Amino acid sequence: MKLLFDGFPYQRYGVRYGTLRWVSPAALAGAGDATFRALVDLGDDGVWVDGKHRPYLAGMAGGRAS
Repeated sequence: MKLLFDGFPYQRYGVRYGTLRWVSPAALAGAGDATFRALVDLGDDGVWVDGKHRPYLAGMAGGRAS
């Protein structure tokens, strides 16, 4: 699946790829829109920014690209 990370805008860094492993059975309370927690096995461990490797960190927000 294609993933987008808020910290790495896809317009500049492209989409990232991973495999969906688990999706919560219920939406998160108070999230407004239907928002679900998911676990994804990532295809890589970070993004190259200006020649430096920037790893993904726990808690980074993002979404799925259509």
